[in-house]
Amino acid sequence: MVKAIKKKYRENFVCIKTKTAALIFLTMILPTAVWIVLLDFFSVREVLSLMAAFLVLSLAMLAPLARLATWIIANREIRSLNSFCLDIQKGGQIRYFNLPSVVNTDNEMHILKRNLNSLGRLHTLKRELKRTESVLDRYEELAITDELTGLYNRRFFEQQLKNCTDKDNASCKEMYLLLIDADKFKEVNDTMGHQEGDKLLRNLGKIIRTSIREQTDYPCRIGGDEFCIIFTDMNFRQIAEVAERIRKKFEKVAVGGSTLSMGVSKYRCADGYEEDISTMIRLADDAVYAAKRNGGNRIEFNCM
Repeated sequence: MVKAIKKKYRENFVCIKTKTAALIFLTMILPTAVWIVLLDFFSVREVLSLMAAFLVLSLAMLAPLARLATWIIANREIRSLNSFCLDIQKGGQIRYFNLPSVVNTDNEMHILKRNLNSLGRLHTLKRELKRTESVLDRYEELAITDELTGLYNRRFFEQQLKNCTDKDNASCKEMYLLLIDADKFKEVNDTMGHQEGDKLLRNLGKIIRTSIREQTDYPCRIGGDEFCIIFTDMNFRQIAEVAERIRKKFEKVAVGGSTLSMGVSKYRCADGYEEDISTMIRLADDAVYAAKRNGGNRIEFNCM
């Protein structure tokens, strides 16, 4: 660290020394040498005439040269400001203005650059915050998503049941639960391999997802080959149609003689949350076992 500071100091010292030498040469040594040469070749009167002509020419060119210098300096500043604004617009790496630690409050350009630096830092913080929010949203999505099928997982299922049965939720009395169990899934795994079993579950997940209302119904995988759908704002007949649609689609892609046993129950919203939810799940589960006892590949309803 100390070596780096010393190196930087030496570089700055050499730079300042070089600039000072060049300034002295251009403003003192070079003009003096020129006049010495002129005096050597011309008379004093001629040199005075040349000086007068030079003075008149300098006065005549003073205003245009001043405008030109101002235009060059102003354009350089404007280009730096435009470049800064483009960096912000493109969302790329912002190149901040190098300013002294103490900004001269009489220099409007310094004040403007300081304000733009502050704006750039705010923009960078906003971009970083947005990126962080995207990462957090992604992690939250992964936390409630079943990796194999892309449906919601059991964690989401339990939370969504609680949300749908909130006392202030007007749709709680119209909530239905459809449980789905893949018949002969163990035989598929044992005879055809786990890869084929996973493929079967992925196909079932896709069928369920494409057979329901997006962002209104909630499809979940709650166990190995156990799936469910939470329905709100639907009647008994509509749910029966959705269940039958899923059953028929699965028949077309099933392997190893696998079918679906499905059970439907309704949330009663009578006593307390825990008891009501447990009753609804138990009734749907009983309906699934009834479907299996009757040969599978069917839908049973338990909505008393």
